[in-house]
Amino acid sequence: MGSLGLCYPDRPIPVALRLHSFERATVTFIPKFILSNLIAPTALALAITTSHAFAACSDPPALNVDWSGCDKQGANLYQAWLFGANLKGADLRGANLTLAYLEGANLKGARLNGANLGAILRKADLTLADLSDADLSDADLRGANLSEANLGGADLKGAFLTGADLSGANFNGADLNNATWTDGRKCAEGSLGYCK
Repeated sequence: MGSLGLCYPDRPIPVALRLHSFERATVTFIPKFILSNLIAPTALALAITTSHAFAACSDPPALNVDWSGCDKQGANLYQAWLFGANLKGADLRGANLTLAYLEGANLKGARLNGANLGAILRKADLTLADLSDADLSDADLRGANLSEANLGGADLKGAFLTGADLSGANFNGADLNNATWTDGRKCAEGSLGYCK
């Protein structure tokens, strides 16, 4: 991960290159006199630590958590902070995601059947996700990608779909009463399977 640079008597030594989840690199510099005279082993150990997203299925909900392919069936994620999380292919059937913050999350191919998703899902990627019979009432799906998603029988009452990509999505039996459609219009009462 990090490598010691050349030693220049009058310059700090670049000790570690730290890659952040935002695709930005940070170089940590430690003055040479500290490395050579005071706490070189400790400073070096601290500088080489990494700062990246969680990667285990047992990790707690967090910014950019990586739960791709994890089994989270029936999990209680009420008000969970999952901004930018990677939930690609995760099994979230029956999970409670009420008021969860999933803006920009990757839920591509996730299984969310019967999940409670009255959550913030702005700009989330739900491509090929199975949202059949999910509760998406009042969900914020503005700018989300729902292409090829299965929303059969889903409850989308009062959901916000402005700017969402719905190409190829299945809405058979979905309740769209009072939802705000992709073009900004309100779906009328009796909107079942399509916005009228």
